[in-house]
Amino acid sequence: MLTSILFLLVYDLLNEVGKRGEVTQARNLPRIYRILILFISGWFYLLINKIKRVKFNRLLICIYGLISLHIVSSSTFGLDSLISLSKLLYLLFVYLFFFKFYSLFFNNLTIKYLNLFVFASVVAVSLHIIGSRFGILGGEVLLKTYGDNNSYILLSFLPMIFVNRNLKTRRILIIITVFGVFLSLKRGAMVALLFCMLGAYFFDKKIIQKKDVIHKFKNFFVIVFSVLILFSLYSKFSDLFIERFDDFSSDEESIGSGRGNIYTSIWEDWFQSDSFTTYFLGNGYNSVQVLTKRITGSALMAHSDTFNFIHSYGLLGIGLLLLFTIYQLKIIRKLFIIKSELVIPYYMLFIIFFFKSIYSGNFESPNFVYLLISFAILNVLISNLKIKSQ
Repeated sequence: MLTSILFLLVYDLLNEVGKRGEVTQARNLPRIYRILILFISGWFYLLINKIKRVKFNRLLICIYGLISLHIVSSSTFGLDSLISLSKLLYLLFVYLFFFKFYSLFFNNLTIKYLNLFVFASVVAVSLHIIGSRFGILGGEVLLKTYGDNNSYILLSFLPMIFVNRNLKTRRILIIITVFGVFLSLKRGAMVALLFCMLGAYFFDKKIIQKKDVIHKFKNFFVIVFSVLILFSLYSKFSDLFIERFDDFSSDEESIGSGRGNIYTSIWEDWFQSDSFTTYFLGNGYNSVQVLTKRITGSALMAHSDTFNFIHSYGLLGIGLLLLFTIYQLKIIRKLFIIKSELVIPYYMLFIIFFFKSIYSGNFESPNFVYLLISFAILNVLISNLKIKSQ
């Protein structure tokens, strides 16, 4: 069974997640097989007491359970529904797997490999963004107003950078991440990164006990060097930065590359439905794409968990999303009260999740897997922290 799970995870990661093209009946059996394996594996993990005791896990399971129920109960359930269900189960399983794995094997060796994975990923994604922007990878140079979506993947590794105990490595990776995110010209990622760094600076002053001159000088150097990088980037791409943020001053409907129009249509369609069932349970999975297809001629995503949940899953869905968000804030508050260093990476994780929930989307996006891995590892660390304090 373990071999099947590993095979399917690699198959999903390299071949299925985000794959486009015509879906044929020949791909039906592998998808059903994958769904059964992931479902059985997920159910096995749900029976483990440590997983059930963590409220974060229960909320996450409830959210994915609600989405899954909407998929299987849809009147248009078919092969496309199996594709969506397999991806959702994949995301949930990855979280449960990493939570269980690090609960059992959190030691110096696994931390070492985790740090190597984070280091290699940050460097690789940053180099890809930089290479694409300057045309090093070949093809057209991205000097137009183009936001590289890989910036969200890069930003997802930021909380794990702060789990690394090696301060020198941490500072190097922070500088690389800042360079990569801002060079991506992705507005949402840049804003989230700014809030992450401001929060890290605040918590570092309030909680971290290292007050020696050398430590302060090194932190000051990182800040100054990062500012110089941003200044040099702005000098080279000032026109592009201005153009990318220009529509933030536009009317509320055209703001955010036209997101305002989508948000308005989603809200009005749900609010004006005059149906208790729609208000409470929503219009169902993929209802936003159906709506935008009818209005614009193209099946567009909501680009927001908030609007997607209110339209697709109603008050029940938005209620679960709100509870999930509030619970993260409670964790940050508790970590701050006990002056734990984990407050910095968890705060960053929350900021990235929160901003993506507003202007991008998490739960139905394949890229959410990287944030879920970070959530799993940090939740294990917090659970171990609670055990030690008892």
